[in-house]
Amino acid sequence: QVLNLKSDNADALLGLAELYRRTNPIWAVEYYTRYKAINPSDPAVYYGRGSCYLARDAFALAIEDLKYLVERLEPNHIGGLTNLALAYRGRAVEKNYDPDLFEQAVNYMKQAVLAAENSSDPENQRLLPELNYRLGRLSFEHQQILARAQVGQSNFDPAIESLEESIQQATQMAKKDVDDMELLNQIIFSYDALAEVYNAQALLNPKDANPYIELSRITDSRS
Repeated sequence: QVLNLKSDNADALLGLAELYRRTNPIWAVEYYTRYKAINPSDPAVYYGRGSCYLARDAFALAIEDLKYLVERLEPNHIGGLTNLALAYRGRAVEKNYDPDLFEQAVNYMKQAVLAAENSSDPENQRLLPELNYRLGRLSFEHQQILARAQVGQSNFDPAIESLEESIQQATQMAKKDVDDMELLNQIIFSYDALAEVYNAQALLNPKDANPYIELSRITDSRS
């Protein structure tokens, strides 16, 4: 109704864009673009529109918006860095699992973890278990791609470190809120991902006892 009276009302355009981002990303892009014409330096434009492109698997467009956000406007925008990492992962898959694009995804997720670690906002600190989980998964996928391409020696240690960190952080938080199912699920997801990493290590080095020992350990811990 506001836009019927004044088609370039900035608050109404941004309000609709933010609402449609959660319900209809295709429509949201139109309103973000119209709002951008009025406020081209508002980070909300690039995060919102980039996230909508990501939701539509338009990875190249998502990368363009989200890179502008974190390189020109807010270098420590945790959501922007996270979604940029996911956009690069999607683009890498589109490009037949391009290892260089996967490396970009890993690097941006590392920046997201670092931004959350350095934040004094408790809500950002609470994101750390999920961010480390995502970083571990991306690192693992990247190393698997390198292994398939036979590019050097695969190193799963960074993935293991991130997943162990996710488990530790989520466990500490869960001790303070034992009814938080989201945290408990995060712990389980991280244990499952860790098991995948050790299984991959065992396949690559079947005579190495360490992956089997670690699998036994995390099976007990997960239970």
